[in-house]
Amino acid sequence: MRAKAGGTPARPRLSVFRSNRYLYAQIIDDSQGKTLVAASSREKEASTLKTNMEKAGKVGEALAKKAAKAKIKKVTFDRSGYKYGRIGILMQRYYRPNEVKEFEETVVQINRISKKTKGGNQIRFSALVVVGDKKGKVGVGLAKATDVRHAIGKAISQAKKHLIIVPLRGTTIPYSVNEKFSAAKVLLKPAPPGSGIIAGGPMRVVIEAAGIRDASGKILGTKNKISNVYATLKALETISAIVRRKEKEV
Repeated sequence: MRAKAGGTPARPRLSVFRSNRYLYAQIIDDSQGKTLVAASSREKEASTLKTNMEKAGKVGEALAKKAAKAKIKKVTFDRSGYKYGRIGILMQRYYRPNEVKEFEETVVQINRISKKTKGGNQIRFSALVVVGDKKGKVGVGLAKATDVRHAIGKAISQAKKHLIIVPLRGTTIPYSVNEKFSAAKVLLKPAPPGSGIIAGGPMRVVIEAAGIRDASGKILGTKNKISNVYATLKALETISAIVRRKEKEV
């Protein structure tokens, strides 16, 4: 991996390391064996944040500022074999450190796609992204591109074009719903204040992005992340439809 993503003086390597508690990122010139700049979630600005995603974003911003001071314009991104998620957020904030964000963006999954053609294997990437303002708006985007950065960008744009509005009752949802999408089945129920989100994996990402702070959810079907994200979004759409129908009846 490192032999393919070696850093040079003109284009050093951005390498990441993730422990159980912290996230580290450094820009390295491999030709000299020298670390040019570095940042981590142990630093004061990042350590005070609550979620790992927020900390990863702050590490990306801090590294971008240090790289700008060191006059580093281009890097070769080396994710060191880690899956996207926190690493994807770090990369987004590194490339767009000063962007004023209306929505929080979370990379749920990155897939490498290989297609055999006459000219050889054609490599592309697909990105699954959830965006939300944590005030009732949430959307999901799935897009493909020839590199990870553009795949994430296209998925974010797609998600913002297909936002839904989720009706909230305080910090939770007004109704329980069972919903199905492809082979995925999800159960979503309201929870008392202070319960937090009792759900895991991709389901939790969608619920948090919508601004729901107390809810209980369970994945009953396939473990496929794409299907479960869309099933959760469909469940929230069903709740919106129930609320609209009851308002008309009144």
